[in-house]
Amino acid sequence: MTTSDGYDHLGEPESALIRGWLENVDPKNGTARLNTFMDHSVPLRFDAALRKDMLRLETKHVRVDGRGWISDEDEWVVINIDKIVPTSSEVRTVEEILNDPNPKLFDPDTVVTASEPFDVDEFLRTIYEGRGRQWGKQ
Repeated sequence: MTTSDGYDHLGEPESALIRGWLENVDPKNGTARLNTFMDHSVPLRFDAALRKDMLRLETKHVRVDGRGWISDEDEWVVINIDKIVPTSSEVRTVEEILNDPNPKLFDPDTVVTASEPFDVDEFLRTIYEGRGRQWGKQ
């Protein structure tokens, strides 16, 4: 997909690897949405080569690989899809989880913790700088 689709003012697109439920596939316009259950859905764009896969996977849980732009609010503006694959085998229903004969239990005694103090501001500053922005300037 071309990157000259009106998002150049946001800078260079970034690599994207995101999972969610594929919705609103429009093969004519090459658009769709990915519901990530994080209070919003992510707009997607795809070219004709992915049209059949997009239609086949609509309403399914998928993994999307591509390139996209992130807003100043740290949300995906749009992702141009390079590859899409189903992940439904990794998604379980509540009933399956409750009836799992070998459930994964949380054991607070085996939790791995950081051995050194973790500077959240420094971590976020590194992320923002990697995106070409300044930390603390919203």
